[in-house]
Amino acid sequence: MPADFRRVHGDEEDRAHRCPECDSWVRICEGSAAGKDVVTPDPQTSPARNAGEPWDGGLSG
Repeated sequence: MPADFRRVHGDEEDRAHRCPECDSWVRICEGSAAGKDVVTPDPQTSPARNAGEPWDGGLSG
């Protein structure tokens, strides 16, 4: 996980609890990566919320 992602989206200690591979950007921007409970459904428990396959870190071309 890049340091910039952890700094921007992580908690007070720059730790990311979720990432784009396991969560949606909407939830990350709401605070899920900082460990906060958010209102948007989790794509791990509601797969259709992610509108497709999880992000692969840019590895697929």
